[in-house]
Amino acid sequence: MKRCLFLLALLVICLLSAQEVNLWHNFRHSSRDDAGNVHIRWDNVASDFLNLEFFAKSGTGSWQSYPITHLAYPVSEVQLPYAWGDSLTYRLRVEQSYQGVGAAVLHPAWISTDTFPPSVGDLAFIGSDATGDSVSVYAPHLDLGDTWVGCSDDKIYFAMQNATGSFPALNGFTSYNAYGCVIANPESALADSTAYAMIYANLLGFISPGLYKIGVTENYTPTFSRIGSIQSTVSDGKLFLACNLSDLTSDPSFGSWPNYSNALAFTAITMKMDIEFGSLEPDVGIGDYSMPGVVVFEKLTYEASGNTPPVITDFKVENNIVSCFYQDAEGDFPLVCQFTNQLGEVSELQTISHDYLNGVMFAATCSPETRFAKLIVSDNNIDFQTFEYEIVANDDYLLPAATLACSIANPIQSGSELKIKLSNLQAGELKLQVYNIRGQRVWSWSGHPTAAKELAVSWDTLIQGKSAPAGVYLLKVQNASSELVKKFSIFH
Repeated sequence: MKRCLFLLALLVICLLSAQEVNLWHNFRHSSRDDAGNVHIRWDNVASDFLNLEFFAKSGTGSWQSYPITHLAYPVSEVQLPYAWGDSLTYRLRVEQSYQGVGAAVLHPAWISTDTFPPSVGDLAFIGSDATGDSVSVYAPHLDLGDTWVGCSDDKIYFAMQNATGSFPALNGFTSYNAYGCVIANPESALADSTAYAMIYANLLGFISPGLYKIGVTENYTPTFSRIGSIQSTVSDGKLFLACNLSDLTSDPSFGSWPNYSNALAFTAITMKMDIEFGSLEPDVGIGDYSMPGVVVFEKLTYEASGNTPPVITDFKVENNIVSCFYQDAEGDFPLVCQFTNQLGEVSELQTISHDYLNGVMFAATCSPETRFAKLIVSDNNIDFQTFEYEIVANDDYLLPAATLACSIANPIQSGSELKIKLSNLQAGELKLQVYNIRGQRVWSWSGHPTAAKELAVSWDTLIQGKSAPAGVYLLKVQNASSELVKKFSIFH
């Protein structure tokens, strides 16, 4: 019995680690760059990256490992080849030691179709267990090795390997074996010593293959209650198990899901059960347990059919701080966001938030010696936007060098015209473009003013023949080397 309690304590240690340290934050992506790659970045909490692994697959293809580049702490990056329209899925894994106990922290491998058994290649590797390290009962088929985990939107999958490649349930008339995948939720396991297990066994009158809730009585006796069915099979020398996620989460003792850490702990366990013929009392001995895995159920995907350049507004410099508001329709972060002055000094603009779809503020310090400067932005290293500014006095702020001016009514009612009055035009192409708040272009106009310095243009506020919906819009004006952006609203 003490061995069972030790195993539960081991799970609790892993779960505490998952609660206290969320290893990866702020997953984000660029658009596809000039080399055909998407840049995936994230922030690490831990500074030790020696064991960190990154895996990705395209569509229903195979998982592949990709090298990780560690940028300035805490940011890491992977560049993945990408074809427009593909669905890209990715995940991370790392091995850790917590108070002397080894465990893996990983994302599960997401499975697109509930086919059983899945291929081991479709699952995420948890870890390896040493040979010959039995707890209380040794037998080769109870000696565990590698384990794997995966999930779909509805199911949890688990696979284990042992020293023999066979998983016999019967040793003799009164001697049986059981193989299980123990699952623990930190919000319930810590509160009432409750765990769950997919158990593969055939102990008539006691345990049959199924999903069980495992508890411990006040007398330290383990209890088993069946709460659902499982799928189980031995294939290619490995035992595959699967259960419905809803069978776990609907149990009153399981706790809320998703939980605080969005994580569950997994380990494989083997047991030998001998039945005393006279009393029919079972004597349970632990064979082995595998490396525990803290599995963070975060589905990481990227899919895009093309690229829309980001929209840059509120570009300004005050008190030697350059800043701009950046918004991208696909939620891409900028691969380039640089402010360069006439001395060649470059300031890399940074942001502390990463909601690029709804927009973030970028900022950096710049030299007080700046006289002329430009901001260059690109989310793909292909399409670059340039915004030029000039200091008109020996002050710590910048004003636009161009004198292009634009006047519009704001707000306007849906169905009415947006009247655009332009002045101080230069010879050259004039382009007007209207974007919605998602960065999608909904209207454009172009022309080539010559001698005229002023011009009036109207937009009927129709989008594909229908009145533009209420919301916030951006009008972008480009004339020769000048550019400006106006924000306005449409209401019903």
